[in-house]
Amino acid sequence: KFGHAMSYLQLQAEAKWVADVADRPLFCLASRRSTNARGQVEDEVVVGGSDHGLKVYDADMGKMKRELYTKKFGHTEWVTTAAYLSGGRVVSGGMDSKLCLWEAKAARCVDLTGHFGSISAVQVGQRQGSEVIVSASYDKTVRMWHPIRKREEATMQGHKDAITSLLFEGDVLASGGRDGQVVIWDIDRKEAAVVLKGHKKGISGMCKVEGAGPSLFATSALDGGMRVWDKREKGEVAKTRAHNGGVNALFSSLPSSLFTASADGKVKRWDVRALSAPVWIANDHREVVYTAGPLGEDCLLSSGSAGRLLLHTVEGKLIREMKAGENAFRAISTLGEKVFCAGDDGDLYCYSV
Repeated sequence: KFGHAMSYLQLQAEAKWVADVADRPLFCLASRRSTNARGQVEDEVVVGGSDHGLKVYDADMGKMKRELYTKKFGHTEWVTTAAYLSGGRVVSGGMDSKLCLWEAKAARCVDLTGHFGSISAVQVGQRQGSEVIVSASYDKTVRMWHPIRKREEATMQGHKDAITSLLFEGDVLASGGRDGQVVIWDIDRKEAAVVLKGHKKGISGMCKVEGAGPSLFATSALDGGMRVWDKREKGEVAKTRAHNGGVNALFSSLPSSLFTASADGKVKRWDVRALSAPVWIANDHREVVYTAGPLGEDCLLSSGSAGRLLLHTVEGKLIREMKAGENAFRAISTLGEKVFCAGDDGDLYCYSV
């Protein structure tokens, strides 16, 4: 998190660099900042998609460092999700029902098998002082994996349909299904604590509510709805019809605030204490908005089907538009002063403040 809104006026209208990753659509991004033995900051980004592989790039120069796909190692279907572990290892999930746990410096991986449906999400978090990998799948299960022992630690069942969204942050582990149900998991007992009903269509997003205590989290769905839940009370505390189209992005970067972006072309800010009406509505997109996320504490990025990347202040003012072809961005990641975008044209774009 850095700077103030006006500094983002310097966000380059043209990409700092563009990498030709693949001739097929890209679906997932993850980025990482580390310090090497000489005390120098090193940034890198990993991107994956429908060519079955992933590629890792030097985030400063746009030069590929390694390709995570060989005849012996990697996925055999589309790569749908990826995340970094400490030390630079990458864990990826694909439509081949497996996770690949990649070495930090080489194109070698260990296959983590057990799921028997497409992997919809993978996240890395902390549990009792150690890293843990959590994955969700269309096989209706959430699984926990030990990244050092490189094996499954638990299989958790509770959904009646494919799992489409996952939240693992702090003490909250929850998942959302294609049938609109939300499951809160008991991490210690590794079982479903409660099944929450309310959404009418598939869950499209989940996030903790910033500054609202450790137990509040929000969900969005393809029915256009948004709901706020309390893990402690095991129930719903607020709800609203957020959009006239499916909600494609949901995040919280300010205390008691939620941001949504939708297929109806609108981006909105909400106050969880008064969900009856949005704080503001941005109508600057003229197309379906596929993805959105925070840029520091003062701004947010969003992108849609027309290949435009829009930068708004958290007060809803449009301050910059970046154009990158005619194809949709499907994933956005920010790292310090850098913004990474990837999508249907198979290219990875890096913008810089």
